Amino acid sequence: MTVTPLRDRLAFGSPDLSVTLLFATVNGWLLFYLVTIVGLPPLWAGTVFVAGRICDALLDPLIGAFADRFGRKRTIAMGLPIAAPAFIALWAAPLWFEDTTPQLIAAAAAFLVFTIGYTCVSIPRLGMLPSFAPTYHDRSVQAAVDMAFVFCALLIASTLFPAAIGAHHDVPLSDSDATTWVGVAIAMTVISVAAYLPFLMKITEKARASVRVSPWKALASLSATGNAIKTLVTFAASVVALVSLQSAMPFWMEIGVGLRAEGQAIVLGTVFAATFASLRMWVVVCRNRGKVDALLYAALLYLVALALAALVPVNSGMSVLLFAAAILAGIATGGLSVCPWAMIPDVAAAHAARLGEPVEGISTAAFTMTNKAAVAASIFGNAGLLAMDVTVTATLALPAISAASVVMLCRSLKGSCQSEWA
Repeated sequence: MTVTPLRDRLAFGSPDLSVTLLFATVNGWLLFYLVTIVGLPPLWAGTVFVAGRICDALLDPLIGAFADRFGRKRTIAMGLPIAAPAFIALWAAPLWFEDTTPQLIAAAAAFLVFTIGYTCVSIPRLGMLPSFAPTYHDRSVQAAVDMAFVFCALLIASTLFPAAIGAHHDVPLSDSDATTWVGVAIAMTVISVAAYLPFLMKITEKARASVRVSPWKALASLSATGNAIKTLVTFAASVVALVSLQSAMPFWMEIGVGLRAEGQAIVLGTVFAATFASLRMWVVVCRNRGKVDALLYAALLYLVALALAALVPVNSGMSVLLFAAAILAGIATGGLSVCPWAMIPDVAAAHAARLGEPVEGISTAAFTMTNKAAVAASIFGNAGLLAMDVTVTATLALPAISAASVVMLCRSLKGSCQSEWA
C-alpha cells in the first residue's frame, strides 16, 4: 500500500486555512462591520448577508458540476483571482459611496462576486479528495490534517482578526476606522492566497473522463447511494452541535460564568489546544473502530462536556469544573470535526462508482450546501433562544440536542458504512 508523504498531505490540506479563514471572517464580522462601521440599517445589512449565503449554497452544485466536467484544478485557478479581490471589495466597496442605496448595491454585488470565486476555490478541491486519499482509513488521516488547518483559521478569524484592528485603535471595535478593517482584510487575503500556493504547485489532478450527467440528476441520485442521506443528516447534526455551542459560548461565559475578555480567551485557548491534541487520537479511533463508532464516541463525550458546563455555578469565574468541561469539549470537537468530514469522500466515491461518472464534485456539493444551511440554523436557533429571554444555561440546549441526535443517527448507521465504503 502506497503511503502518502506528509508534505503532500499538508499541501492538499493547506487550502482549508484559506477557505475557512474567508468563510469564518465573513460569518463572524461582516454583518458587524456593515452595521456598526459602514452604518447600514441592520435589516438591510442582514438581507445582503442572507441573500449572499443563499446564492452561495445554490452555486455549490453548479460549480461542482462545472469542475467535474472541465477540471477541478483548472476551476480553482480560475476562481482564486476572483475570490481574492472580491473579499477585499466586501469591506471596501460600501465605502466608495455615501448614500445607503448605493452602499447596499455595492455590498450585495461584492458578496455575489465573492461567492462565485469562493465556491470555485472550495468545492473542486473537496471533489479531488476521494482520488487523493483513495482508501477508507487514508481519508481519516487527511481529514485530521485538514481540520488542523481549519482550526488554525478559526483561531485567526475569531481572535487575531479583531486583535489586529484593535491594535490600531484604543477604542471599542464599533468606533474603529473603516480603512483599518480594509487593511486587515487585505492582510487576510494575502494569507489566503499564500495558503493555496502549495496545493497549486504540488498537487496534480488525475486524468479522468468528463461528466455527462446533469448536476441536478446527479444530486437526486444521491438518495439511492447506500447510507448517503443518513450520513448527510448526521453531518448536519454534528455541524449544528459545534456551531451552536460556538455562537453561544460568548454569552454563556460572560453572562453566566462571569468571565471578562481575558478569561474567555484562556478558556477558548484551552478548547483549541485540546482539539489540536486530539486529532491524532481520533484518526486512531477511526482506524480501529470505524468512523461511525468514532463519531458516536465523540458525540457522547460532547454530551458529558455540556453536562459539566451546565453544572458550573453562575458568576463562578475560573474553576476546575470549567476547565474540565473545556478540555472535554475540545477533545470531542476534534472527533465531531474529523469523523463527519472524513465520511464525505466515502459517500462521493460510492456515488461516483454507482453512477459510473466522476461526479465527486457534485456529491461533495451536497455536503457543503448542508454545512451552510446547518450553520445558519445554528445561529438562528441561538438567536431565538436569546430572544425568549431564557437562562444562559439554556443556550447549551441546542448543542446538547444536536449531539444527542448524532448519537442516535450513528446507532442507525453503525456497521453499514464502513463495510459499504471501505
